[in-house]
Amino acid sequence: MNDLRAGQPRWMNELMIIPIERVSIEQGLNHLGFWVQGQKEPVAVIVRNPQGVRAFDTEAQQLSVEKLILKVEGLAEVLAQEPKQEHEK
Repeated sequence: MNDLRAGQPRWMNELMIIPIERVSIEQGLNHLGFWVQGQKEPVAVIVRNPQGVRAFDTEAQQLSVEKLILKVEGLAEVLAQEPKQEHEK
């Protein structure tokens, strides 16, 4: 498996930051037994605020948000989330 996915969104008031990460999982069987190896690698970050949505790679180069939405399953739904409100006591 070698998939792109949206990480856990982080909110700071009206600013949303979404990490985009590549997750790789390999497994196999050899003379010693069964093995599994996993790796998570940062690929990009998406920043959403009232002025719009922008995406940047790990070298701070701007990326196409539309292309990332097509590549990353569920990203459109994450971008549609509203800021979490604190409950009053």
